[in-house]
Amino acid sequence: MTQNKNLNLKNKIFLRFFSVFVFILTFFFLPNMSSADVLLPGNINTCGELAVPGTYTLTSNVSGGSSTCFTVSSDNVIIEGGNFTISGTGSTAIDGRAYTSNVLTVGANGYTNLVINDLILSGYTIGVNLSGNSDGTGSGVNNGYGGDAGDVEIFYSYIGSIISNGGNTTTQSFGGLGGNIAFTDTDLNISNSNITALGGTGTSGRNTNGGLDLNYSGTLTKNSLTLSALSFLKDNATTYSSYTGGFFPVVPGNINSCEVNLTGSGTYTLTQDVVSTSTCFFIRSNNIIINGNGYSITAATTTGSTAISVGSYSNFTLASTTVNVFTNIITSSAPVTISGHNLNLNNKYIGAGSLTLAYTGALNKIGATISALSSLVVNGVSYGSRLAGPLDYWTPRDSSRGWYSVASSADGTKLAAVVFNGQIYTSTDSGVTWTARDSSRYWSSVASSADGTKLAAVVQGGQIYTSSDSGVTWTARDSSRNWFSITSSADGTKLAAVVQGGQIYTSSDSGATWTARESSRQWYSIASYADGTKL
Repeated sequence: MTQNKNLNLKNKIFLRFFSVFVFILTFFFLPNMSSADVLLPGNINTCGELAVPGTYTLTSNVSGGSSTCFTVSSDNVIIEGGNFTISGTGSTAIDGRAYTSNVLTVGANGYTNLVINDLILSGYTIGVNLSGNSDGTGSGVNNGYGGDAGDVEIFYSYIGSIISNGGNTTTQSFGGLGGNIAFTDTDLNISNSNITALGGTGTSGRNTNGGLDLNYSGTLTKNSLTLSALSFLKDNATTYSSYTGGFFPVVPGNINSCEVNLTGSGTYTLTQDVVSTSTCFFIRSNNIIINGNGYSITAATTTGSTAISVGSYSNFTLASTTVNVFTNIITSSAPVTISGHNLNLNNKYIGAGSLTLAYTGALNKIGATISALSSLVVNGVSYGSRLAGPLDYWTPRDSSRGWYSVASSADGTKLAAVVFNGQIYTSTDSGVTWTARDSSRYWSSVASSADGTKLAAVVQGGQIYTSSDSGVTWTARDSSRNWFSITSSADGTKLAAVVQGGQIYTSSDSGATWTARESSRQWYSIASYADGTKL
């Protein structure tokens, strides 16, 4: 009897305790979030509120329609997806922000330690939101602070975009902490996602951002992935202590697509032509080289955008790459080098702190413009600082000499120049290379026919000399006089020359014979009409 009484008493105490537990659980730990069912750990086959720590195992595909499917209102929730799919058209599939009576709780933390395994989300704009709530009034649950974001681990699942931001505050120095996000899969697919884990802002700035940890044994697919600024980013064995955000970072090696951050110092080699609808490459480190390997970077539709954004990172080099359609090749405030065999900069803009151009073939720069440069170096020759505007400069050729006069064929390929008390020099490649001709004399002027084959030159205190083979051989003409200038018709048959302190002389047989004209004067220069009739 006594033993039975004791058992009855224990049963009554247990029932009373259990009733109190259910009351507390119902009214304090299961807030009235929505009209969705409150689900308890175990097997589930419908959307609802996950309000108790534990494991929820999905047994079928479910649809959330235009509403959130799972509202998480507890820390330490585990969702076992069973490779089933949650589909819907709403903004968020799994919402782990804190609510009170369907309203975001001011300044509350996001629920944390969420684990998702073998689950596929489809159709939702945001897969998971574990953000801390903002406190815009200074009266939040954390003494006026923005709430901290929650952490989430995702295994063998496709979730899409994830938001785990700290809440903001208008009264405290900093908002809430950003959350940490971890993915694990064999072949990890985080394409078309936006992953953000920003710390909340306050009156003094942003609090600590969350981090992203990616673990996979196969491949990582990340097309059109964007990231917020992160306190750390781990990509398997590669760890970045912090990350500024944007597209996914790429370390040195082969690259075959645009819209990426080049993060580590070193060489990145294109393996194919690449096309971008916006900026193709973002430089995120000093001492980066893009070796185009003969391939091109092309803008798909935007002609006014920038192919490569360098920012303030120094010593960037673009080598052996053709940039098409983009108006701006590079924007930078630091030193930039562009190199290759042939450089085509026609109608392109280059913004840089300083610019070095290196090429072994040709440089095309018609319509090319530059920012103000602290220095411009072309094939080892320095031109000093440059104002913003056209990419114009002179290229030094040959050696320093007492040059006195130069003449050109109509197409500019054949040149002849004379050195006072030196030789005549000719070029057939627009002045790139020069060949010394004839003897050292006091050459003062030279003239050329339109095709560059017939040349005429005068010597102060000497004779006139003519050539009919582009300056290879020369013949002395007329007498020694103080010749000062000479000019030629386009066909080279009609010549005119002046003598300082003497007369004008003309020839109609390519300089073979000469006739004195006018009176003796201090003639200094002479010019001719193309047909030689007007002087």
